[in-house]
Amino acid sequence: LQGQGRRGLLIIFEAPDEEASEQIDFLAKILQAIKLDLNQDTLFIIRKQGESFQMVKMLEERAIQQVLLFGIPPQDLGIRFDLPPYHNIPHRGVHYFWADALPAIFAERQAGGKAMSAKLWKAIQQFDL
Repeated sequence: LQGQGRRGLLIIFEAPDEEASEQIDFLAKILQAIKLDLNQDTLFIIRKQGESFQMVKMLEERAIQQVLLFGIPPQDLGIRFDLPPYHNIPHRGVHYFWADALPAIFAERQAGGKAMSAKLWKAIQQFDL
């Protein structure tokens, strides 16, 4: 768990160790566009593929208002309600958002594409932080 979490946003994504730094930089740029600082305003976890953890316990211990998942199926984290991609869904006082995998969005942008990043941009502008 990294970051200070001042704005109550928890971000969870997967990235291979050799790509983690690059993905963190990319995520920081995305958040800067909505005036958030990755290290100060969020808590973030780079999950290893297949790794499990108790997200519910984390939500209880911290003042989490929004959860942003990149590419990780919600059910892998114990989310047992319908969470369609690119929709902000409230559940028990927390808003959940599920997007494509961060490395996939990054690769698309590097190749000049904008489909995934456009959907992400439209959705994150609606975050209430």
